[in-house]
Amino acid sequence: MNNGGRDGVLVGMIAQAKANALSSGSTTSNVPEGTNLYFTSARGRSLISATSPLAYNSGTGVVSVNGLTQDVTVVTQTTPSVLTSVLHFTNGILTSIS
Repeated sequence: MNNGGRDGVLVGMIAQAKANALSSGSTTSNVPEGTNLYFTSARGRSLISATSPLAYNSGTGVVSVNGLTQDVTVVTQTTPSVLTSVLHFTNGILTSIS
């Protein structure tokens, strides 16, 4: 669809904005987050908790169950659908989720 070359102008403006940001030394280290927070492992890990028989290490992100070496199926009801996940454990450590 012909839009009078506006796409090219927009692409040029975006490229110039990127070049300006790079030349001014802008990085995520010096750009304020505002209300749209960046993802960090610490923030993600702080949202996870566990109760016995599960254990959760927020420093490493490891979920474990004393010596469990089998799969655990978790079913979550979210109306109108059902979500089923299988947690795979080896020697008490969560190794994958499917």
